[in-house]
Amino acid sequence: MIFAEVNGEVIGYGRLEWHLNDEGQWIGFHLAFLHPAWRRRGIGTAMQLYLEQRLRQIADRLQAEGVITAETPRLFEASASDTEMGGRLCFKKKDTQVCVLSIHVTPTL
Repeated sequence: MIFAEVNGEVIGYGRLEWHLNDEGQWIGFHLAFLHPAWRRRGIGTAMQLYLEQRLRQIADRLQAEGVITAETPRLFEASASDTEMGGRLCFKKKDTQVCVLSIHVTPTL
């Protein structure tokens, strides 16, 4: 898990997990939440990029240990709400393949 703090107050957090699916693909999943008052300042992007980098490190370590091979497909799965548009932008890099990007729409009252 990762936590974002400002003056000792937690304003966001994120987590990651991974698994090998039935097709032998390595799936890395991460998500992060940031208090709306702190969005559009680069904090959420920094958390997402850190989690993505950490997943890459885990996949590299698993390859070094022989758990997966260089040919094992490495896919990222992520989730974002409709109010977290910046999360979508993290996946537009040329070397990232997204297998699932779920957008959850939460009605505003």
